[in-house]
Amino acid sequence: MGKHKRKNEEDFKQLKKRLKILEGQVKKRKRVLVMASDSSDQEDSVHDHGENFHTELISNDQENVDPQLLSLLGEKSCTISDVGEAIHPELVQRWEDLIKSGLNEEIINDLVTKYPFPENCVFIKPPVLNPEIKATISEAAVARDSRLLNNQKQLCAAWIANAKVLNKILTSDNIPVESRMFMAENISNSSRLLSNQIFVQTNIRRSLVSNLLNEKLKDTLQNSVSDNLLFGSTLIEDIKCAKEVQKSKSDLQKPPKVRDKTKHLNWKGPAANSQRSFPQAGPMRTRVASQTERYRDLRKMAFPQKKMGSRHPFVREKNQDKTRQTYQRRSRFY
Repeated sequence: MGKHKRKNEEDFKQLKKRLKILEGQVKKRKRVLVMASDSSDQEDSVHDHGENFHTELISNDQENVDPQLLSLLGEKSCTISDVGEAIHPELVQRWEDLIKSGLNEEIINDLVTKYPFPENCVFIKPPVLNPEIKATISEAAVARDSRLLNNQKQLCAAWIANAKVLNKILTSDNIPVESRMFMAENISNSSRLLSNQIFVQTNIRRSLVSNLLNEKLKDTLQNSVSDNLLFGSTLIEDIKCAKEVQKSKSDLQKPPKVRDKTKHLNWKGPAANSQRSFPQAGPMRTRVASQTERYRDLRKMAFPQKKMGSRHPFVREKNQDKTRQTYQRRSRFY
Protein backbone atom coordinates (compact mmCIF):
# COMPACT_ATOMS: atom_id res chain seq x y z
CA MET A 1 0.00 0.00 0.00
CA GLY A 2 2.83 2.41 0.83
CA LYS A 3 4.40 1.98 -2.56
CA HIS A 4 1.17 2.87 -4.40
CA LYS A 5 0.71 6.08 -2.36
CA ARG A 6 4.20 7.22 -3.20
CA LYS A 7 3.63 6.66 -6.90
CA ASN A 8 0.37 8.63 -6.83
CA GLU A 9 2.03 11.55 -5.04
CA GLU A 10 4.86 11.65 -7.55
CA ASP A 11 2.39 11.60 -10.50
CA PHE A 12 0.40 14.43 -8.92
CA LYS A 13 3.55 16.57 -8.51
CA GLN A 14 4.52 15.99 -12.15
CA LEU A 15 1.07 17.04 -13.34
CA LYS A 16 1.29 20.23 -11.28
CA LYS A 17 4.62 21.09 -12.86
CA ARG A 18 3.21 20.55 -16.38
CA LEU A 19 0.19 22.75 -15.58
CA LYS A 20 2.45 25.56 -14.38
CA ILE A 21 4.55 25.30 -17.54
CA LEU A 22 1.43 25.44 -19.73
CA GLU A 23 0.01 28.45 -17.81
CA GLY A 24 3.30 30.28 -18.34
CA GLN A 25 3.25 29.57 -22.07
CA VAL A 26 -0.37 30.80 -22.36
CA LYS A 27 0.49 34.09 -20.56
CA LYS A 28 3.45 34.66 -22.87
CA ARG A 29 1.29 34.15 -25.98
CA LYS A 30 -1.35 36.57 -24.69
CA ARG A 31 1.32 39.24 -24.22
CA VAL A 32 2.64 38.67 -27.74
CA LEU A 33 -0.87 38.96 -29.24
CA VAL A 34 -1.57 42.21 -27.38
CA MET A 35 1.72 43.71 -28.56
CA ALA A 36 1.04 42.64 -32.16
CA SER A 37 -2.46 44.19 -32.18
CA ASP A 38 -1.11 47.49 -30.84
CA SER A 39 1.65 47.58 -33.46
CA SER A 40 -0.83 46.75 -36.29
CA ASP A 41 -3.12 49.60 -35.22
CA GLN A 42 -0.17 51.96 -35.27
CA GLU A 43 0.91 50.70 -38.72
CA ASP A 44 -2.65 51.11 -40.13
CA SER A 45 -2.83 54.67 -38.87
CA VAL A 46 0.57 55.43 -40.39
CA HIS A 47 -0.44 53.74 -43.68
CA ASP A 48 -3.71 55.71 -43.87
CA HIS A 49 -1.85 58.91 -43.15
CA GLY A 50 0.67 58.05 -45.87
CA GLU A 51 -2.06 57.28 -48.40
CA ASN A 52 -3.85 60.55 -47.67
CA PHE A 53 -0.58 62.39 -48.06
CA HIS A 54 0.10 60.58 -51.36
CA THR A 55 -3.34 61.43 -52.75
CA GLU A 56 -2.89 65.04 -51.75
CA LEU A 57 0.43 65.13 -53.59
CA ILE A 58 -1.13 63.55 -56.72
CA SER A 59 -4.03 66.04 -56.67
CA ASN A 60 -1.59 68.91 -56.35
CA ASP A 61 0.47 67.53 -59.25
CA GLN A 62 -2.64 67.20 -61.41
CA GLU A 63 -3.59 70.78 -60.77
CA ASN A 64 -0.11 71.94 -61.76
CA VAL A 65 -0.04 69.96 -65.12
CA ASP A 66 -0.18 72.10 -68.26
CA PRO A 67 -3.56 71.70 -70.07
CA GLN A 68 -1.86 71.73 -73.51
CA LEU A 69 0.25 68.76 -72.47
CA LEU A 70 -2.89 66.92 -71.29
CA SER A 71 -4.58 67.57 -74.65
CA LEU A 72 -1.62 65.90 -76.40
CA LEU A 73 -2.13 62.76 -74.28
CA GLY A 74 -5.65 62.31 -75.72
CA GLU A 75 -9.18 62.45 -74.38
CA LYS A 76 -10.39 60.38 -71.45
CA SER A 77 -12.40 57.26 -72.30
CA CYS A 78 -15.84 57.57 -70.70
CA THR A 79 -17.35 54.19 -69.83
CA ILE A 80 -21.10 53.94 -70.49
CA SER A 81 -22.93 51.59 -68.15
CA ASP A 82 -25.53 49.16 -69.57
CA VAL A 83 -27.78 49.62 -66.55
CA GLY A 84 -30.40 52.36 -66.67
CA GLU A 85 -32.82 53.92 -64.23
CA ALA A 86 -34.78 51.59 -61.95
CA ILE A 87 -38.46 50.80 -62.69
CA HIS A 88 -41.35 50.40 -60.24
CA PRO A 89 -41.18 46.96 -58.53
CA GLU A 90 -44.80 46.11 -59.42
CA LEU A 91 -44.01 46.47 -63.12
CA VAL A 92 -40.83 44.45 -62.69
CA GLN A 93 -42.67 41.50 -61.13
CA ARG A 94 -45.32 41.38 -63.83
CA TRP A 95 -43.00 41.78 -66.80
CA GLU A 96 -40.46 39.31 -65.46
CA ASP A 97 -43.13 36.61 -65.33
CA LEU A 98 -44.23 37.44 -68.89
CA ILE A 99 -40.68 37.30 -70.27
CA LYS A 100 -39.99 33.94 -68.58
CA SER A 101 -43.31 32.16 -69.20
CA GLY A 102 -45.01 34.19 -71.99
CA LEU A 103 -48.70 34.89 -72.57
CA ASN A 104 -51.53 32.49 -73.26
CA GLU A 105 -52.92 32.30 -76.78
CA GLU A 106 -56.32 33.59 -75.66
CA ILE A 107 -54.79 36.72 -74.10
CA ILE A 108 -52.68 37.28 -77.22
CA ASN A 109 -55.73 37.05 -79.48
CA ASP A 110 -57.68 39.44 -77.23
CA LEU A 111 -54.85 42.00 -77.28
CA VAL A 112 -54.42 41.77 -81.04
CA THR A 113 -58.16 42.21 -81.69
CA LYS A 114 -58.26 45.12 -79.19
CA TYR A 115 -56.09 47.24 -81.47
CA PRO A 116 -57.55 47.28 -85.02
CA PHE A 117 -55.68 48.93 -87.85
CA PRO A 118 -56.36 52.67 -88.30
CA GLU A 119 -57.99 53.92 -91.50
CA ASN A 120 -54.99 55.87 -92.73
CA CYS A 121 -52.42 53.25 -91.59
CA VAL A 122 -53.27 50.27 -93.77
CA PHE A 123 -49.57 49.99 -94.69
CA ILE A 124 -48.83 48.60 -91.20
CA LYS A 125 -50.91 45.50 -91.89
CA PRO A 126 -48.55 42.51 -92.40
CA PRO A 127 -48.61 41.08 -95.95
CA VAL A 128 -50.09 37.66 -96.74
CA LEU A 129 -48.35 35.00 -98.83
CA ASN A 130 -49.15 35.10 -102.55
CA PRO A 131 -51.64 32.37 -103.57
CA GLU A 132 -49.58 31.24 -106.61
CA ILE A 133 -46.50 30.80 -104.39
CA LYS A 134 -48.55 29.10 -101.68
CA ALA A 135 -49.60 26.47 -104.22
CA THR A 136 -45.99 25.72 -105.26
CA ILE A 137 -44.18 25.41 -101.90
CA SER A 138 -44.62 22.63 -99.34
CA GLU A 139 -47.06 22.60 -96.41
CA ALA A 140 -44.23 22.88 -93.88
CA ALA A 141 -43.01 26.10 -95.51
CA VAL A 142 -46.56 27.50 -95.49
CA ALA A 143 -46.93 26.67 -91.77
CA ARG A 144 -43.60 28.37 -91.00
CA ASP A 145 -44.70 31.51 -92.86
CA SER A 146 -48.02 31.57 -90.98
CA ARG A 147 -46.17 31.44 -87.62
CA LEU A 148 -44.00 34.37 -88.64
CA LEU A 149 -47.13 36.20 -89.78
CA ASN A 150 -48.71 35.81 -86.32
CA ASN A 151 -45.59 37.22 -84.67
CA GLN A 152 -45.71 40.14 -87.07
CA LYS A 153 -49.34 40.80 -86.13
CA GLN A 154 -48.37 41.11 -82.45
CA LEU A 155 -45.72 43.69 -83.35
CA CYS A 156 -48.31 45.62 -85.34
CA ALA A 157 -50.70 45.61 -82.37
CA ALA A 158 -47.94 47.03 -80.10
CA TRP A 159 -47.21 49.70 -82.72
CA ILE A 160 -50.90 50.70 -82.84
CA ALA A 161 -51.07 50.94 -79.02
CA ASN A 162 -48.11 53.33 -79.03
CA ALA A 163 -49.69 55.30 -81.85
CA LYS A 164 -52.85 55.80 -79.77
CA VAL A 165 -50.86 57.20 -76.84
CA LEU A 166 -48.92 59.55 -79.10
CA ASN A 167 -52.14 60.70 -80.72
CA LYS A 168 -53.56 61.53 -77.28
CA ILE A 169 -50.43 63.48 -76.32
CA LEU A 170 -50.51 65.53 -79.53
CA THR A 171 -54.23 66.38 -79.37
CA SER A 172 -54.68 67.13 -75.62
CA ASP A 173 -53.59 70.46 -74.06
CA ASN A 174 -54.07 69.49 -70.40
CA ILE A 175 -50.76 67.59 -70.12
CA PRO A 176 -47.80 69.63 -68.82
CA VAL A 177 -45.05 70.46 -71.26
CA GLU A 178 -42.27 68.50 -69.52
CA SER A 179 -44.28 65.29 -69.14
CA ARG A 180 -45.57 65.67 -72.71
CA MET A 181 -42.05 65.93 -74.10
CA PHE A 182 -40.85 63.00 -71.99
CA MET A 183 -43.71 60.69 -73.01
CA ALA A 184 -43.61 61.70 -76.67
CA GLU A 185 -39.88 61.05 -76.94
CA ASN A 186 -39.91 57.60 -75.32
CA ILE A 187 -43.03 56.31 -77.04
CA SER A 188 -41.88 57.54 -80.45
CA ASN A 189 -38.55 55.76 -79.94
CA SER A 190 -40.33 52.50 -79.11
CA SER A 191 -42.59 52.92 -82.15
CA ARG A 192 -39.60 53.44 -84.41
CA LEU A 193 -37.98 50.26 -83.13
CA LEU A 194 -41.22 48.33 -83.63
CA SER A 195 -41.62 49.60 -87.21
CA ASN A 196 -38.06 48.51 -87.96
CA GLN A 197 -38.81 45.03 -86.58
CA ILE A 198 -41.92 44.77 -88.76
CA PHE A 199 -39.79 45.60 -91.81
CA VAL A 200 -37.14 43.05 -90.80
CA GLN A 201 -39.72 40.31 -90.29
CA THR A 202 -41.17 40.95 -93.76
CA ASN A 203 -37.73 40.63 -95.36
CA ILE A 204 -37.03 37.41 -93.44
CA ARG A 205 -40.26 35.89 -94.73
CA ARG A 206 -39.44 36.92 -98.30
CA SER A 207 -35.93 35.43 -98.17
CA LEU A 208 -37.15 32.12 -96.70
CA VAL A 209 -39.77 31.69 -99.41
CA SER A 210 -37.57 32.85 -102.32
CA ASN A 211 -34.96 30.20 -101.47
CA LEU A 212 -37.58 27.52 -102.25
CA LEU A 213 -38.42 28.91 -105.71
CA ASN A 214 -36.68 28.92 -109.10
CA GLU A 215 -33.25 30.57 -109.06
CA LYS A 216 -33.82 32.20 -112.46
CA LEU A 217 -36.62 34.29 -110.92
CA LYS A 218 -34.54 35.35 -107.92
CA ASP A 219 -33.93 38.88 -109.23
CA THR A 220 -37.60 39.48 -110.00
CA LEU A 221 -38.61 38.29 -106.53
CA GLN A 222 -36.06 40.53 -104.84
CA ASN A 223 -37.05 43.59 -106.87
CA SER A 224 -40.76 43.12 -106.13
CA VAL A 225 -42.41 45.45 -103.59
CA SER A 226 -44.71 43.96 -100.93
CA ASP A 227 -48.13 45.49 -100.36
CA ASN A 228 -51.03 43.43 -99.05
CA LEU A 229 -49.24 40.41 -100.57
CA LEU A 230 -45.73 39.33 -99.64
CA PHE A 231 -44.26 39.64 -103.16
CA GLY A 232 -46.70 42.25 -104.45
CA SER A 233 -49.95 41.98 -106.36
CA THR A 234 -48.16 42.29 -109.75
CA LEU A 235 -45.97 39.20 -109.32
CA ILE A 236 -47.41 37.24 -112.29
CA GLU A 237 -46.90 40.19 -114.64
CA ASP A 238 -43.33 40.63 -113.40
CA ILE A 239 -42.58 36.94 -114.04
CA LYS A 240 -43.95 37.22 -117.60
CA CYS A 241 -41.81 40.29 -118.26
CA ALA A 242 -38.73 38.49 -116.90
CA LYS A 243 -39.30 35.53 -119.23
CA GLU A 244 -39.68 37.85 -122.24
CA VAL A 245 -36.47 39.62 -121.30
CA GLN A 246 -34.63 36.30 -121.15
CA LYS A 247 -35.94 35.31 -124.59
CA SER A 248 -34.93 38.63 -126.15
CA LYS A 249 -31.53 38.35 -124.47
CA SER A 250 -30.94 34.93 -126.04
CA ASP A 251 -31.98 36.29 -129.46
CA LEU A 252 -29.67 39.30 -129.20
CA GLN A 253 -26.63 37.33 -128.05
CA LYS A 254 -24.02 36.48 -130.67
CA PRO A 255 -23.95 32.73 -131.44
CA PRO A 256 -20.74 30.95 -130.39
CA LYS A 257 -18.21 29.84 -133.03
CA VAL A 258 -18.50 26.22 -134.17
CA ARG A 259 -15.39 24.33 -135.32
CA ASP A 260 -15.29 22.79 -138.79
CA LYS A 261 -15.65 19.00 -138.38
CA THR A 262 -15.26 18.05 -142.09
CA LYS A 263 -12.79 15.21 -142.74
CA HIS A 264 -9.78 15.86 -144.96
CA LEU A 265 -9.30 13.60 -148.00
CA ASN A 266 -5.53 13.42 -147.55
CA TRP A 267 -4.65 9.89 -146.35
CA LYS A 268 -1.61 11.11 -144.45
CA GLY A 269 -3.71 13.25 -142.12
CA PRO A 270 -4.91 16.87 -141.86
CA ALA A 271 -3.07 19.85 -143.28
CA ALA A 272 0.17 21.12 -141.77
CA ASN A 273 -1.60 24.08 -140.07
CA SER A 274 -3.95 21.84 -138.13
CA GLN A 275 -1.36 19.26 -137.06
CA ARG A 276 -0.78 18.83 -133.36
CA SER A 277 2.30 18.08 -131.31
CA PHE A 278 1.47 14.40 -130.66
CA PRO A 279 3.12 11.87 -133.02
CA GLN A 280 1.39 11.16 -136.31
CA ALA A 281 -0.54 7.92 -136.60
CA GLY A 282 -0.90 5.95 -139.83
CA PRO A 283 1.20 3.91 -142.29
CA MET A 284 4.43 5.93 -141.70
CA ARG A 285 4.49 4.87 -138.11
CA THR A 286 4.04 1.19 -139.02
CA ARG A 287 6.85 1.47 -141.59
CA VAL A 288 9.32 2.73 -138.95
CA ALA A 289 8.27 -0.06 -136.61
CA SER A 290 8.86 -2.71 -139.29
CA GLN A 291 12.36 -1.35 -140.07
CA THR A 292 13.40 -1.52 -136.41
CA GLU A 293 12.21 -5.13 -136.21
CA ARG A 294 14.31 -6.06 -139.28
CA TYR A 295 17.45 -4.54 -137.81
CA ARG A 296 16.81 -6.40 -134.60
CA ASP A 297 16.51 -9.74 -136.48
CA LEU A 298 19.74 -9.10 -138.39
CA ARG A 299 21.60 -8.36 -135.21
CA LYS A 300 20.40 -11.59 -133.67
CA MET A 301 21.55 -13.51 -136.71
CA ALA A 302 24.96 -11.81 -136.75
CA PHE A 303 25.52 -12.40 -133.04
CA PRO A 304 23.65 -15.62 -132.22
CA GLN A 305 23.18 -16.67 -128.64
CA LYS A 306 24.49 -19.96 -127.32
CA LYS A 307 22.08 -22.83 -127.23
CA MET A 308 22.07 -25.58 -124.64
CA GLY A 309 21.91 -28.40 -127.25
CA SER A 310 24.85 -27.25 -129.53
CA ARG A 311 27.82 -28.24 -127.39
CA HIS A 312 29.31 -30.60 -130.02
CA PRO A 313 31.97 -28.73 -132.14
CA PHE A 314 30.71 -30.11 -135.45
CA VAL A 315 27.12 -28.98 -134.80
CA ARG A 316 28.32 -25.60 -133.63
CA GLU A 317 30.29 -24.91 -136.82
CA LYS A 318 27.37 -26.09 -138.94
CA ASN A 319 25.04 -23.62 -137.18
CA GLN A 320 27.48 -20.75 -137.62
CA ASP A 321 27.73 -21.45 -141.38
CA LYS A 322 23.95 -21.35 -141.68
CA THR A 323 23.72 -17.99 -139.91
CA ARG A 324 26.44 -16.50 -142.14
CA GLN A 325 24.71 -17.61 -145.26
CA THR A 326 21.36 -16.17 -144.21
CA TYR A 327 22.97 -12.88 -143.20
CA GLN A 328 24.68 -12.59 -146.57
CA ARG A 329 21.40 -13.30 -148.38
CA ARG A 330 19.45 -10.66 -146.48
CA SER A 331 22.19 -8.04 -146.69
CA ARG A 332 21.87 -8.04 -150.46
CA PHE A 333 18.43 -6.41 -150.23
CA TYR A 334 19.64 -3.44 -148.10
